[in-house]
Amino acid sequence: MEPTTCGICETPLNPQRWAQATVPQCRHGYHLNCMLDKAQTVASDFKCKTCEEFRSSRSDGLQLLLDECSEELHKRNPTDIEFSRAEEIKTGRLMLPIRKIPSCILSMRGLRCLDVTGHPVETLPPEIGELTSLTRLVVVSSNLTELPEELCKLLYLEQLVVSCCPIRRLPEDLCNLVRLWDFYFDGNQLVEMPRKFPPLLNGIKVSGNLLKQLPDAVGTCKDVKSVRAYANQLSSLPESICNLSYATEMSLQGNRLEYLPAALGSLQQLQYLSLHDNNLRTLPASVVQLQELQWLYLYNNKLQDLPKGIGRLRRLERLLVEANPLSKASLADLALGPPLRLLGLDAAQAARHPAPPWASVGWMIPWGKLYAKLQPASQLKRKAGVEPIQGAQPPEHNDVLVVSFAASQAEPEWLGVLSQVHAGQISIAEAEAQISMENVGTFSSLFRKLHGEKSMENDGEHFASTAWLLAPPYNCRSNGEVLGDFDVLSLCDTAAQWYADATEREQLKLEDKLQKFVKDYRRVVFLGVSMGGFAALSNSHLASSVLVFGPQTDLTISHLRPGFDPEHLSRLYENLRKNVRAAVSSGVQFQYHVGIEEHLAYARRLPLPRSSIFIHPIEGRIARLLERVGILWPLLVRTLAQEQRIARGAVPADSLPKDPAPEGDYAWDLNDTEENLVLGMWGRGGKLTTCRIAAKQLCRLCCFAPRAHDWFCSQCLAHNVSKANQCRSCGDQSAPVATVAESWRPNNGRSGQNRLAIRQNHGPLATLTKVISRFASVRGLAIVAFLALLAQFLRRRSRGLKL
Repeated sequence: MEPTTCGICETPLNPQRWAQATVPQCRHGYHLNCMLDKAQTVASDFKCKTCEEFRSSRSDGLQLLLDECSEELHKRNPTDIEFSRAEEIKTGRLMLPIRKIPSCILSMRGLRCLDVTGHPVETLPPEIGELTSLTRLVVVSSNLTELPEELCKLLYLEQLVVSCCPIRRLPEDLCNLVRLWDFYFDGNQLVEMPRKFPPLLNGIKVSGNLLKQLPDAVGTCKDVKSVRAYANQLSSLPESICNLSYATEMSLQGNRLEYLPAALGSLQQLQYLSLHDNNLRTLPASVVQLQELQWLYLYNNKLQDLPKGIGRLRRLERLLVEANPLSKASLADLALGPPLRLLGLDAAQAARHPAPPWASVGWMIPWGKLYAKLQPASQLKRKAGVEPIQGAQPPEHNDVLVVSFAASQAEPEWLGVLSQVHAGQISIAEAEAQISMENVGTFSSLFRKLHGEKSMENDGEHFASTAWLLAPPYNCRSNGEVLGDFDVLSLCDTAAQWYADATEREQLKLEDKLQKFVKDYRRVVFLGVSMGGFAALSNSHLASSVLVFGPQTDLTISHLRPGFDPEHLSRLYENLRKNVRAAVSSGVQFQYHVGIEEHLAYARRLPLPRSSIFIHPIEGRIARLLERVGILWPLLVRTLAQEQRIARGAVPADSLPKDPAPEGDYAWDLNDTEENLVLGMWGRGGKLTTCRIAAKQLCRLCCFAPRAHDWFCSQCLAHNVSKANQCRSCGDQSAPVATVAESWRPNNGRSGQNRLAIRQNHGPLATLTKVISRFASVRGLAIVAFLALLAQFLRRRSRGLKL
């Protein structure tokens, strides 16, 4: 019999409102919140010995949850249980690897979310079906090989994420989950899909598996907006896929498709269609009916002809057709279209018909399923007078090669950034001044400068303000020498197997191919994000410099990884560590940029010198943020300028700093109090400097990391979220001192008024200004409300209605 009242507060239990725990042996029931509160007290003895054991167990009880769960568990009336190995960056200790779902969780009712990301969970027990209140279940990067049929009893489940696991099949009765709308099974070892799907799905995400076909049931999911089935073994598509009238994205690259359904043009909402790396010989004529299409990727197929007018679709921005034996007529038709943002051609195609001015032309390297395109940077976005390359590669090439590894989206990247790097809009002198990376002091000294003698131990909430308020500004713009031309090799693993060889996958043999290719260059730069960063680090011993941004590294815990067996993942990780050590010892220069999120936990697991790891005090995708605020381009200019100087002998290679790799398994200890880690500081104008921070201080900073557009109050220095229009601490409505990742942008409302003054004393004039400002804001709201009422009145009057 289920308990009806809480054994601590003696009020009714209601799993519809609160999560509750029932002790299996004695059947005593408690509100989860009550039990957690009692568990955190020194004298938390229960009247029942069984309940006390249930509470105190660090392996199977509530104490395990207190120790290992995220902060979601510590909110008032928690209903979410989230485990994450990456929480070590907040707790300052290694998280316990969980191999089975603790029994204390299986005895709960009213639980809404269960997340075990990054833990080596091997099975989901049948008792998971008793958690009937679950709306979200996340099992990412675990060792699961199958899902229990009892999972299909979770009728309130809305999100089911089971990815990056060696799982081979799904329960056939998943269609019973009538509320499920998020269906995420990327990066597993699935060989087949259920014959029926849940009715409310808005996306089918099964990329990176071993699927040979999709069931006809795909077409019954009328609300589907995204179909991600790339990097499988599909040889055809069901005709029913053309019934997905709301679909805006179809990612089907890296399969074995030989033809497409004739009615593909009925997908009138489709904006993104990727079909590269297949065996297509023709496209259906109906493709030209896709009037909303913006991106179309067709490279690495066997296409001889394209439907006439495909390059003149009204919204088309990107069209990549390299490595197809296109006829002269089809190439001529593409040249007649309006200028695209990107038209990708290869040199053989350009030799058959003159490439239009907006085409990006390069040589395709025949590396099988691995997209490999080589081109001078001057061909990425050609200036007036620069002719497109044609025919075979010449014997001469540039001195510096940039190898850009694409991430797991399985499409080329970095080309837009590198084209702007080569454009010459930023001189080398300006880039070196803007990205000075000079050390402006220790974090503790900067903290005292900003906050006075306030104890750092008690001021966690204001911690991040130190990095964002004291960064030196940069407003100078100077002309001068710009980068010379360099070569770019774009690599893209459309099989999503992390540029590695594995059983039942393509044998890419990337290291052997790269080793032969790069030997003809004086200097080689490797570049990558996430999966691309993993590839750059795994082959770093072949480079001169390596720049990675938030890469996955330790595949045994990474939240994004291929669905390989655990033993293979361990071998890949150990191979990465071995090659990184070899690269460091041979003098390869590393820049490892990472924000304050899961990737920071992975950075610590690499044998890299501390001086090469740049930790940025912001949460989010660090490469994208650096690009958004204008730091990424000068950062690349600075690095490439150094490589070009070394290549031409202007600077000796042995003059570069050579810091030794750490001797242990980790780049730093979580409890280290010495300020020897590099923290990036983003000043106004996009200037990047650094300070030195201790590992213990970094852990505290991780607990309060700001996101893009958050801001710090000009009076009390409090951290405010981006949506706040006045300081939640002191009520100040004036312009904030620093807006995170936005403060140097021109024409920005907040950043345009810099009132930086540490502990500034606001006099009567400032007080009067604040009163006027508040009055103006109230008046503005009144005007907006009046205009809204007027618009409503006119609209109703036009319809013949009375107000």
